[in-house]
Amino acid sequence: MKCEFERGIQMINNNRIEIELGNGYKLVAEQNTGAYDKELFVGIVAPFGGWHQDLVCVRPSYEYDNDIPVWNPDQFDVLVWGDVNNDDFTENHIIDMYHEPEDEN
Repeated sequence: MKCEFERGIQMINNNRIEIELGNGYKLVAEQNTGAYDKELFVGIVAPFGGWHQDLVCVRPSYEYDNDIPVWNPDQFDVLVWGDVNNDDFTENHIIDMYHEPEDEN
C-alpha cells in the first residue's frame, strides 16, 4: 500500500514514511520489524533504494529477559548517529515519559 501526501511525502505499508530530498535521496522514517517492532529508525535512502545512512533511532527503553526485549513504556532511548564516518550511534539520550501532575482537587 502506498499513500501519496503533499510535497513529495509518501507513506508506504503503514510502517514507512518517505520524503523526497530533491537530489534523488529520501529522508525515511521506518518501523523496525519482529521482536524490535517498537523501534523507529530515521535515515537516508539512496537513489537506488538502499539504506544509505542512519540518523536516529527512537524506541522505548528495554531490558532483555531470555534474549527477548522487555519494553519500558515510561522511558525512551533516542540513539543518534552523529559521526558520518562511524557505523555505530554516537549518542544515547534517555528520556522519561512526561506525566501530567495529578489534580489536587
